[in-house]
Amino acid sequence: MMRRPGWDGLPSIPDRPEGCVLRAAVHGDAEALARLLSSAFPEFHWTAQRVRESLLDDPNVPATFVVAREDGRLLATASAQRIPAYEPDGFLHWVASSPEARGLGLGALVSLAAMHRLRELGFRACRLTTDDERIPAIRTYLRLGFLPVVEDDTHPGRWRALAEQLPDWREAVLAAIGSG
Repeated sequence: MMRRPGWDGLPSIPDRPEGCVLRAAVHGDAEALARLLSSAFPEFHWTAQRVRESLLDDPNVPATFVVAREDGRLLATASAQRIPAYEPDGFLHWVASSPEARGLGLGALVSLAAMHRLRELGFRACRLTTDDERIPAIRTYLRLGFLPVVEDDTHPGRWRALAEQLPDWREAVLAAIGSG
């Protein structure tokens, strides 16, 4: 778990790369979103139906954003989500980039779009969950103002191990978990 404690200093949404568009996902994107999410999260089985049920038609997902090429191919996605147990915080969820687009900053672009939507909807802060092995994503989240949250006994050790892989963020991570 990571949390951005508020919206102060929230970066503006950057310009999109040449030949790309940032937009809200639509029903016609379901198949392409399923492929994109499956490539980023191979442990999950994404289908167009699951995309519609879990993202596009779910009332607790007020927005799913995509970055698409002018030819319509999807390169990245992120969703703004409401989880009642965590309110007044909103959730940044299902952030993914296609393998061809990794390293281009598109994950940050769609994440910021979702975060701005959460702020517009009145959420006071933002949370997300991620996996230990998603080091590039964790770097992006740290740059966007997220800090580690300790929710169970395994988290301090896991965050200490991650801090060693994130030398530029080591001190901030350790301070956030109380090991600084």
